[in-house]
Amino acid sequence: MPFITRLLWPISLVYQLVVFLRNVFYDWGWLKSFTPSVSTLVVGNLSVGGSGKTPMIEFILRYCIADHRVAVVSRGYKRKSKGFRRVSESDTALSVGDEPLQLYQQFKSQVAVAVDADRLNAIEQLLNNESLDAVILDDAFQHRRLKASLNLLLTTYQQPFYEDRYLPMGRLRDHKNQLKRADFVLVTKCPEQLSRAEAEAIRARINRKCSKEVFFACIRYSERFLSQLPLLVNQRIALLTGLADAQQLKEDLLRLGLTFDFFEKPDHHHYTDSDLAVLKGYECVLTTSKDEVKLAPLWKSHLPERVIVEVEHQLLFDSHAQFVQRIEEGLFDRKPAEG
Repeated sequence: MPFITRLLWPISLVYQLVVFLRNVFYDWGWLKSFTPSVSTLVVGNLSVGGSGKTPMIEFILRYCIADHRVAVVSRGYKRKSKGFRRVSESDTALSVGDEPLQLYQQFKSQVAVAVDADRLNAIEQLLNNESLDAVILDDAFQHRRLKASLNLLLTTYQQPFYEDRYLPMGRLRDHKNQLKRADFVLVTKCPEQLSRAEAEAIRARINRKCSKEVFFACIRYSERFLSQLPLLVNQRIALLTGLADAQQLKEDLLRLGLTFDFFEKPDHHHYTDSDLAVLKGYECVLTTSKDEVKLAPLWKSHLPERVIVEVEHQLLFDSHAQFVQRIEEGLFDRKPAEG
């Protein structure tokens, strides 16, 4: 056994025990969970970052809310502010976090976006000021104080939770047995040509201990981005990202025929002028919507053009309508669960 594995293994065991006991305390009622007075959907995972939660919320806001009055609540990771804050036009990624700002800029005419580490308080604050049909909670699967109407659990094709290890040896931050709390599962970042046989094998692994409805999705790049590809060929390009896992993005851009220098920053990185100084001399900078909300205020006229790599989940096996219906029925066709 390698030295680093011997070092991390006991820490990982202790971490696994801690998250197991925490969940037991909630399951047995020693720690209390509360049900909001409005329908709630949690989009979460068992791992740290990189499963596509924010693009999933974007998907839900595009396809699943129809004419309903909906809000989105996030913790606002790495923001400088504290407590409840409703995202507004004057906010920055520093004040509310990059992903909440990204969602606000895209959907501000349709939904309210708020940040608060205490999701229950955020919901109460929102309901004090407006009538809502549902609240979507970003990355709140581990927020056990809140008992949601519907739990959507995401896991990636490349590193499904059932093959992962607990922190710090792996990426699992919650116990695998918490699959039982999910209402349905979405396997993200699948190959576009995923076979039904392989999908069934993955479904069987997920359902080995606990039967759940399982959907599969691949990453689809926007038509606006794809239409720009011919203009980018043979340009000197920089790819600049601050993501939890940029490997598939890198591989996909190479597959699309682009060559680039990759400047990879940590997840939720707050950019500075010195980060951008290395971009002089490039003809184009590729970046993501998540990074764009932090880069735009810093951009100077002498820097190259930015092109946003826009992505969306695409449901496989003609399951788009079924998936949308599953969310709509879970959110709008039933009252919040008692508890």
